[in-house]
Amino acid sequence: MRLTSAWLGWRSVRRRPGTFLGAILVLIISAVMVSGFSLVYFSAGSQEETVERYSGVPVVVVPEGIESRIPFDLVGEIEALDEVSEVVPEVTFSAALLDPDGEVINDPNTARGFGHAWPSSRLTPLRMLEGEPPTARNEIVVDRGLAEAGDLMVGRTVDVLVLGEISSFTISGVVGPEDESLPSYQTSIFFSEDHVEEMADYASGHIDAIGVRPLDGVGESTLAAAVRTLTLDRKGQKYEVLTGDERGPAEGNLSAAEDELFALSTLTLLQLAVVCTIGVVASAIGLSVRGRHKEIAMLRAIGATPWQVRRMITGEAALLSMIALAIGVPLGAVLMGLRPELSGLLLRNNMSPAFQVHFTASGVLLSVTVVLLSALVAGLIASRSALRIRPSEAIAEATTEGRELNRGRILLGCAAVVGTLAGAVALAVLDLPVDTVGLSVSVLLVVLAVAASGLLAPWVVSRSTSLLRRVVIRFSRNGPPLSVANVVFYHRRFAGVAGPLLLGITLVGASSASQMYFNWSYGVQQSVRFTSDFVVSSSFGFGEEARARIDEIAVVASTATARRTPVEPLVAEPLPHGESAMILRGDVAGTLDLDLVEGRILAEDGGSIIVADSFAERNGLGVGDGLNLTLPGNDREYGLTVSGIYGDKGFLDTPMAFGPATADALDLKHGAPDGVFVNTVPEVETEAARTQIEDLFPGEAESTVFVVHDRESMRRVNTEAWAENNRGGTSAIFLMGMFMLFAAVNAISMTQFDRKREFAGGRMLGITWRSTYGMVFAEVIMTITLVFSIAALATLWIASLITLPTGTAMLTVIPEVIPVVPVTALGVTALILSLLGALAAVRGVRRSGD
Repeated sequence: MRLTSAWLGWRSVRRRPGTFLGAILVLIISAVMVSGFSLVYFSAGSQEETVERYSGVPVVVVPEGIESRIPFDLVGEIEALDEVSEVVPEVTFSAALLDPDGEVINDPNTARGFGHAWPSSRLTPLRMLEGEPPTARNEIVVDRGLAEAGDLMVGRTVDVLVLGEISSFTISGVVGPEDESLPSYQTSIFFSEDHVEEMADYASGHIDAIGVRPLDGVGESTLAAAVRTLTLDRKGQKYEVLTGDERGPAEGNLSAAEDELFALSTLTLLQLAVVCTIGVVASAIGLSVRGRHKEIAMLRAIGATPWQVRRMITGEAALLSMIALAIGVPLGAVLMGLRPELSGLLLRNNMSPAFQVHFTASGVLLSVTVVLLSALVAGLIASRSALRIRPSEAIAEATTEGRELNRGRILLGCAAVVGTLAGAVALAVLDLPVDTVGLSVSVLLVVLAVAASGLLAPWVVSRSTSLLRRVVIRFSRNGPPLSVANVVFYHRRFAGVAGPLLLGITLVGASSASQMYFNWSYGVQQSVRFTSDFVVSSSFGFGEEARARIDEIAVVASTATARRTPVEPLVAEPLPHGESAMILRGDVAGTLDLDLVEGRILAEDGGSIIVADSFAERNGLGVGDGLNLTLPGNDREYGLTVSGIYGDKGFLDTPMAFGPATADALDLKHGAPDGVFVNTVPEVETEAARTQIEDLFPGEAESTVFVVHDRESMRRVNTEAWAENNRGGTSAIFLMGMFMLFAAVNAISMTQFDRKREFAGGRMLGITWRSTYGMVFAEVIMTITLVFSIAALATLWIASLITLPTGTAMLTVIPEVIPVVPVTALGVTALILSLLGALAAVRGVRRSGD
């Protein structure tokens, strides 16, 4: 009897190849999705540092703290050590080549570009390939990657951008590594030593790093120990003596630690992928079993026990899962490991080019566990439903599709809806930390919305099509079309087939709405602090000379710059994650609204500082009180006096701020703030002032190197910038939606093959193939439209809930956070592909019957 039931079960599978082919394709897609994110997540701890620029020397000395510099005197002291043969000082700053249109010339294989003095080239593996070193102030040497990207050659004149200043230089040489296998993730522009010494941060005899080479016979560890001993006590300043892979992060380009943090941050995406996989796999396995209810009942009739039926179904699920995992896990690793321009997985844009996806045992085990367990549990649940069909009903050819939905399912769906409402109220009323509890609640809202739509979808399909049927009966003499009757009676089947699409669109819609709200909120918060008429922005930064040139424009009344820097105040209650201060330069009072409530800022007083009222209240400070602080990487204490206190409604969003004199007293870098704030004279029209400011910078109007913003455009830019920072996650979620879309299209198409008997019965009743095509066409349109409507309503529900904190402005904010484009794109794509797939499947059934 066991052999007979197994043989009949195999015959059942063979007679329905469409369902099983669809199930295995869905399982492969699920395996790709889960394995891709799990392998990225578990690759976090396997990243290695990339040493590129400092690979030419075994030991590198750098100061602790991002604002610290090295006095040039230390070079001579290290050079005097008995273990040292050569010392190479280095200076590093942002620099870029511009094409004739004013756009930056980029080597697509690199992450960032830097400028250096020519002597720094001795630190690197680069060697002169063509030309000669720069000797004049207007000469530069570029690396081969830049030369090829810009089609540059020795002797050509090119514009170079440094600290907001564009100057023309002549290319005197081209450098490149002798070993082609060495990594190349950064570009280099080398200037003459005389030119670099004129720059503000280096004119006073400071450098950024020192490379050290040993004498013959001196080991790396011996050399490092000697240098470390020399640099132990340097008037409070701390230094790091780096060897091996430790040199990589000091280059300021790539960091394995940052890649590790990003990989760990994909945990939320991995959790969403697991949720989607559970839903998609359950739908696929349930669909494959639901189509064989009668055959399973017949197996019961010939003596198969419930345990044998369950073993047969779970065995099928396990076999399909293992086949899918064998294909999907390697494919997921390959897709996540490819570069973005090859794979289209924009998640890679948030990783460094050196990030490696490792085939870890943990990632593979998680993928196998999720897919296999989901399939087995889905098989057990589906077998329970199949075992409810009596053998007598199967023999009598009675329908096995019930009309009533499980009340528990409806109650769970309603509970999920209530949960989304409760979570939204918590976000609106409670002051939850955005980066921790608030983020978790936001993710929970999305998960609950997806769960609610999936649980309630059959009920909504049933009620909607029943209403449609009544409307058709009222206005049609011939009664409702067969397609409407099919969708009404088999609502669970149709909702189940399109279940992955429902999950996908709901996930994309709810997640996108949440992200768009956070983008909008960030843009608004930043624009509120925007108190000047304009800001000239550039990602390459501005020096004081660039700000002074803007200040000289006739229509400009005042200018100022602001740059954040970390500090360590010695107070009773510092913030647990560290404090920061704003360095203000220029005509601060005439350009920025500091919201001073007491005292004033003393820009020329090297011992003054202003503090926020919340910081002052927390630490018992007032105007005239002393405040001691240190800088990261420096034990020296600096004593400052509080000259003013400001509120939280102005430009400043840091606990402290000070002027240029205090910054110089603290020996901080001049740095490169990314914007110059500008106030214009009152009698000049806005657009006229904007035009004169833009005319100061060469290049085409479309150039993005320098951009002049007003408050509204700054809001848009900040919103877009925040969106760009999170585009990796958004793109990954859209990719999940696309995976589930294809799973739904596959299910809708493949199930048509299992309706061969139904179509044959229709032919016996006189239904033409043309009518059958029309019936399937209408069924697909109704199913996709209803599922899309449910997902759209869930998206609108989430968009409404997350905007509750805006209060009365809620109605104006909701249109800003509705993701019309991605949701509509998924819906239209699903409709077109489902129609094409279903009609092609019906045509295949017709041809096989003929």
